[in-house]
Amino acid sequence: MKWAIFTLFFSCSLFSTDQLSVDREDGSNLIVYFDKADKESFPILFLIPGSQKESSLRLHESLRHEIISQGICPISLEKRGVAPDSIDEKEFLQHLTIHDRVADHLLIQKKLKELVPGWNGKVVILGQGDGGRIGAQLAAQISSVEAIALIASGGGWNPMDETLFSFRSEMADDGFSPQYIHGFLVQARREFAAAKETPKADKKAFGYTYKYWESLLKTNLAHDLSLLKCPIYSFNGENDDRVPIESVEQLAQTLEDRMMLIRKEKAGREIIQDPKIYKEAISWLTENF
Repeated sequence: MKWAIFTLFFSCSLFSTDQLSVDREDGSNLIVYFDKADKESFPILFLIPGSQKESSLRLHESLRHEIISQGICPISLEKRGVAPDSIDEKEFLQHLTIHDRVADHLLIQKKLKELVPGWNGKVVILGQGDGGRIGAQLAAQISSVEAIALIASGGGWNPMDETLFSFRSEMADDGFSPQYIHGFLVQARREFAAAKETPKADKKAFGYTYKYWESLLKTNLAHDLSLLKCPIYSFNGENDDRVPIESVEQLAQTLEDRMMLIRKEKAGREIIQDPKIYKEAISWLTENF
């Protein structure tokens, strides 16, 4: 993909975090947040949140001090249609695809030397939820990634099976009958098949567009991670109702000793909000480059 020549500006700091704007090929603005490490030369960490409808600045601000203290520059990209104080839901949903978000990260990665003076050429990645799938695709396409950490980002099952597992778990917890759950899952499979056949941005299912679902269903986390030569870290709750631990175990078996799987007993999806998990992930990343 060819990108247009970009322009950038440095704005006033946001809680001491710098912001810049980069022009995409279509003329839209890609907002980037970063904090330079207090060193003459430093690596950068791509901090990639999941698909939640909120500003990437929230996760960035919660982790930036921990990352900077390790001599690393954190960089976060804003999701399209989102700003710290507002959300254009239509634009957000139209561009919330794995492909679009990977393309944004590749655009920034190619221009890091210009955007962040002092970068030493090394990259580490920390992805949460869908951000882990984005990070894996990004790492597979660039050679400077030293290590990658995934927080509740999926496993060896295909995305459809993990999503159906999530639907089944939620409905069972809510007390729906087995017959109802079975019928719902049959219809869900039909919706996903339609999304793969006609990935329209104006057609929605389960809160997201067909375009989003098609991009997610096409991902293959195990394949992307198998292409990497860097250390891989995956932290998961044993009772995660979105990503079954069995799926993550299958991923670990596929990658053999190339991935460190950390299981948190009696924990579920809440690990994605647990500061201790991120502190441990950042510490592990620091030790592996």
